[in-house]
Amino acid sequence: MDEQNRKEIEFIRHELNPKISSSEPPTTSPYIEARRIVWSPEGGNVILVVPMGQEAIRVQAESPTHDVTNLIANSRTVAISSPSASIVVTAPNGAAIGTLTISGMKSKITLLKNMTARASLGVVTLNMNAKNLIFGEKFRRPRILCSAVPTFDGASPRNWEYSVYFSFDGVALKAEIRQLSCSIRSANVSVPTPNISASEEVLITAPANNLVIVATAESPQSTASLESTFLLRDI
Repeated sequence: MDEQNRKEIEFIRHELNPKISSSEPPTTSPYIEARRIVWSPEGGNVILVVPMGQEAIRVQAESPTHDVTNLIANSRTVAISSPSASIVVTAPNGAAIGTLTISGMKSKITLLKNMTARASLGVVTLNMNAKNLIFGEKFRRPRILCSAVPTFDGASPRNWEYSVYFSFDGVALKAEIRQLSCSIRSANVSVPTPNISASEEVLITAPANNLVIVATAESPQSTASLESTFLLRDI
């Protein structure tokens, strides 16, 4: 093992410090692997496998008990925002049959440790172009990615792309936005977050559940709120 590998392992185990969450302690000794795949002109393709143990398990009860007075005293109100974005969906013949738009937003959210908070990351609108559809025919389209990277307390994930799946049942055009999530940590962003300490992270999940929007010839435009969850917790 060379010095470069040692540094990478040190980074993953102690700086990146990935964890999985469990509602109860594991009954057997856990084994977890963190894998990092990189390429460089000097080394080519490199796959680094880092074994992780008990330190990578976070036990988080579904309904923890709290000192409410202490929670309120330590609450944090932070700014959140999300940009606007838009994607076009086409039929198998290439005709543009609809547009999905995410209207951005700016707001604030108050967080209490280990308690899930909800807020909207925008409004999703599906517009159907009925004249380009052949009613009675059915099809599904491959996944389309829609990038709309949110900002939380001045920090943003490196990547945030919603997976959107479109289908047509012969009558209605359906768009399904799949759930994605990431954790924001002050130590892992270029500018430290002012309201989140180095020993904390915020788990952002959006949408809160898979979001399905349906448009028809009679109602060619449909909207829904992009409800999301935010969980402040210790690393």
